[in-house]
Amino acid sequence: MTGKKSEFARIIIYLYSHHNHINFYFRIVKELDTKVMNAAIFTINKEDHTLGNMIRNQLLKDPRVLFAGYKQPHPLEHKFELRVQTKSSEYTPQDALTNSVTDLLAELSLFEERFKDALKQKKNESLD
Repeated sequence: MTGKKSEFARIIIYLYSHHNHINFYFRIVKELDTKVMNAAIFTINKEDHTLGNMIRNQLLKDPRVLFAGYKQPHPLEHKFELRVQTKSSEYTPQDALTNSVTDLLAELSLFEERFKDALKQKKNESLD
């Protein structure tokens, strides 16, 4: 279990390192949902709808995720709550979030690479 926790922390740290934040470990608070099976609520501090919606959309692509949603408790609070429910107890909400963030990072890296290639191509066309 410690391997999964450290992997989860590493991915979240990697994700937030692009924002130059210092204190990564206290940005995400996990709380098990006692009313719903295989569900958890992740409170992600110092972020807003931009990241919340991206992660939610990525979670919904996972066939093992039953529900994924987020809300911002108040417009003046810089945090959002992400609720994740999985279909089975073998695949935890934390596993789903870890996999979704990993996949999202891969997609964003590919997007960045393609954008840079298109930019180079456009520059080369303007020089010709």
